[in-house]
Amino acid sequence: MSVSPVAYFTLPEDGSGDIVAWSFDKDESSVNRSLNIGIATYNPNSSETKKGSLYHYAIKADASGNPLTLVSKDLFKIEKAVSMDLGVK
Repeated sequence: MSVSPVAYFTLPEDGSGDIVAWSFDKDESSVNRSLNIGIATYNPNSSETKKGSLYHYAIKADASGNPLTLVSKDLFKIEKAVSMDLGVK
């Protein structure tokens, strides 16, 4: 048996760097009980003061048929994340 990994989605090409942490959260308050994923990235070569970024996606197809819907992104707003917990309200 062998495993052949296939990319499910890719982050935008916005220079935010490599993924350093991620977390899932189920939004119990939502009517559809959506599943969310938070992703933290870090680019040590960025010229910004803070080199870390955060992305929040809902795990549901967007209008273009992509498997995730971007809810928000905060580019270069944090230091380097080492772990994260995602809590959606």
